[in-house]
Amino acid sequence: MAGGLAILMTRFGLVSVACASVGPGMGAVFFTTDFQSWYGQGSLLGVVVVSALALLAFKVSLGGRPLWSEAVVRK
Repeated sequence: MAGGLAILMTRFGLVSVACASVGPGMGAVFFTTDFQSWYGQGSLLGVVVVSALALLAFKVSLGGRPLWSEAVVRK
């Protein structure tokens, strides 16, 4: 597993390794919208971690370009 993560890190970078590491563990998290239950905070944490990784990957994929081009903003 460590060798696979090392190859993934050298080929695709840190964000892909973070997603590959968090992904299998998400199956052990019980998802709920009832945050008063004993596993509610863990469910919220799982959603926040996956969302943060997705936003980071989106930001990195832009490669320094702005989110909106000037032509879109001017309309």
